[in-house]
Amino acid sequence: MAARTKAVSDFTSAFCAAARTCCAPVPGATSLLADCETTLPSTSTRYAAIVAGTVVPDLDRMPACIAALQQAALTCLVPDACFDVWKGTKGTGQSCTLYQECIDDDGPAICYRVATLDGPPVFTGVCQPAVLGMAGTSCQASCGPGLDCSQSLYAAADAPMAICLTQDNLYCESTACAPLIPTGAPCTVDPQCGTESYCATTCTPRKLAGQPCLHDDECSQLNHLYCVRDVCSSASLASDQVCNGDLF
Repeated sequence: MAARTKAVSDFTSAFCAAARTCCAPVPGATSLLADCETTLPSTSTRYAAIVAGTVVPDLDRMPACIAALQQAALTCLVPDACFDVWKGTKGTGQSCTLYQECIDDDGPAICYRVATLDGPPVFTGVCQPAVLGMAGTSCQASCGPGLDCSQSLYAAADAPMAICLTQDNLYCESTACAPLIPTGAPCTVDPQCGTESYCATTCTPRKLAGQPCLHDDECSQLNHLYCVRDVCSSASLASDQVCNGDLF
């Protein structure tokens, strides 16, 4: 417990210091982030779960993330070392409000909240393993390498639950898992091309760091890249989300 508490404290200090530096040019961010260390629980739903202990640091991965954040003010980019550093603590059948609270060691997990037509909004769900689709399976979403395939789902009790994985050569087309379209073939929407290609009339390989871009969809998801100032790059720490006090 003491090790987790220290890891969270060290992460918070490193994150807030980097955020203050990187967000300094953004109007209003300086005052908003002045008390970042104490205000994170109210501005970040994930951090509130961390404080509550339902999301905990991965003690094997966190030291590299903290070290990278301490240097992040030099580049103002989200460090690669800070992906997958938090773990859920709730097992199948336990209550949740965020999917990040659910244990996903054995595959994607869902925080499932049942929606009703006439009832009040439901804010608490139940952790359960995601169903992995096959061709023709009714589906909820597509996912693949480089993406967090766990999710929160607020849907009717009979809603399709499956996730179509691109590594299984599948994507979620409207209501069912369907085969991906190969690179170079005509396409109409990005999901048809998988996670490492995008649709530009034909399925086109996504770009790597430093290559020019116009949209996030053009950049490699496997490498956690976004289109930052017209170049594929790691996400900026000077993003709207971070500068508003939320965790990346």
